[in-house]
Amino acid sequence: VGMPVWIRNLQNAVTFNKYKFELQCNFLLRALRLGEFDVGVMCVERTAIQEINRVYRNCNEPTDVLSFPYHEVSAPGALPALGRQCDYNLGDVFLGMPVIAEQCEREAGNLEGLLPVVITHGFCHLVGYKHHSTEEIKMMFRKELSLLTAFNHSFGTELSPLTTNMLQDSTPTAL
Repeated sequence: VGMPVWIRNLQNAVTFNKYKFELQCNFLLRALRLGEFDVGVMCVERTAIQEINRVYRNCNEPTDVLSFPYHEVSAPGALPALGRQCDYNLGDVFLGMPVIAEQCEREAGNLEGLLPVVITHGFCHLVGYKHHSTEEIKMMFRKELSLLTAFNHSFGTELSPLTTNMLQDSTPTAL
C-alpha cells in the first residue's frame, strides 16, 4: 500500500515525529475509505497560518487547521466522478503547529494525542463536512467519532473529536 499523505514540515517552532504522524494520517485516510487519494499536509508557523486564514477566510488570526479541497463536494462524504489521475488529489490541509501546541498546553494534553484529532477534522473538511449549523456540527461529530473510534482501537488511544466542544456549545439536542 502506498503512502498517499505527503507531509511538509515548513516550521521549526514545534517538534513532532513526522514518520509516526504520516502513518497516522494514512490510517485515517484509509478509514475514510480514501486511501487511493493524495493529500498534502503542510505544518506551518503562526504567521503563515494567520496569513492563509486572512486571505482565504477573511479572518486575521491564527488557527489550528485549514483545509482546501481539490474537488467541489456536493454533500458531506460525497466525491465527484473521477476520470484523470490528477483527480485523485483530495486537497491540502494546513496545520498551525504553534496554535496546536498552545491548545495542548491549555488543555494539559500532548501534541502526539492532538495531531490525529486535528488532522481528522481537516480530512473531514476535505470531503465536505462543515460546522456552521448545529446539524452540520452533529454530522461532522459523528464522522470524526467514527474515524477516531477506529483510530483508538488500532493505536490504543482514547482520542475525542475536535467538534466535541462545538457540539456542547450548540443547542442541546440528541445526536
